[in-house]
This record gives sequence, C-alpha cells and structure tokens, in this order.
Amino acid sequence: PTNAVPRPSFAQELWIDWLGIDTREETFLTLETQILLHNTDIDAVQAALAEIITSHEALRYSFDKSGDAFALEINKPEEFAADIEDISHIYDQRDATAELLLIAKAFSQILLPASGKWLFAARIVILANSSIAVLMRANHLVVDAASLEIIKQDLVALLHPTFRQTQSSRVRYADF
Repeated sequence: PTNAVPRPSFAQELWIDWLGIDTREETFLTLETQILLHNTDIDAVQAALAEIITSHEALRYSFDKSGDAFALEINKPEEFAADIEDISHIYDQRDATAELLLIAKAFSQILLPASGKWLFAARIVILANSSIAVLMRANHLVVDAASLEIIKQDLVALLHPTFRQTQSSRVRYADF
C-alpha cells in the first residue's frame, strides 16, 4: 500500500532495540572515508553525489521514535546538500595538507544520530590545481565499512567513465 509506514530492517531493529542504543548518541557507530580527486570540477562532484543519494535509498534513511517504536523515514534526495569548503588559495602543499586535516577532524566530530535528519554526510573540499577532496561519513545503521568503500568506488565511476568500464563486473552498493 502507498500509505504504509516504512519499517526499519531486522538488522536495524537489532541495533536499535535489542542492543538498547540511545538513538540520540550513536557516535560510536559512525563510519567515514575520504577520496582525493584530480582534474575534477565541483559541479561534477556535486552531481555524482546527488546521483548516489538518489540511487541508494538507504543513504536517505532517518528514524523517528514515536512511543516505543521506531518509524523509518526516507528523506527526499533533493534535500541532501554536501558542505563545501574552498582552500584553493593555499598553494603550499604542507599548509594545504594541514588545513585539510583540520577540516577532516572537524567533519569527523559531526554527529549523525539515528533520530537526526540525515545519517549520511559529505563535505567537498576544493584544493589548488583542480583537485577536490570528498569526505563522507555515515551512521552504521545505513552502511557498513564495505558498503562505504563501494559508495566511494561508485563516486569515482560516476566521475570517470573509464574507471566504470574497468569495473563493470564488480559489486555495486545497490546490489546489497
């Protein structure tokens, strides 16, 4: 039925109910990854992230606790926005690396509680010489470490079609 309320999966129910997880404080269940892209423009990265969010419903999940039960909410893909930081004015590689590390550390402190709006976050950092760093974090309720690596590969495949051709037989995140 079209008016059915989505339910968390059995595995998600285990994390939430059986383990007694407080959905407001699940910081220990956050996974992160990063990727450095060369000769890539910001618009292409934003479009690729939008495609990944649109294609993979689990990345749009959030949970709402009403009474004793959790309801699964699916956010609209167009509401997702990656944060953007521009440090392209820093040309010294050591200084740029130090600044990128500070940005990554601050990004890793962002909480992604199950009761929050998004359980997936991305930050795009524009570097000098047409390079971009993409930082991604996700709550373990929506991805595991292997899935996050597959999402990273999907991002590269969307940005570089030659990579997609060499990886045509590999597993995609949508296969899980």
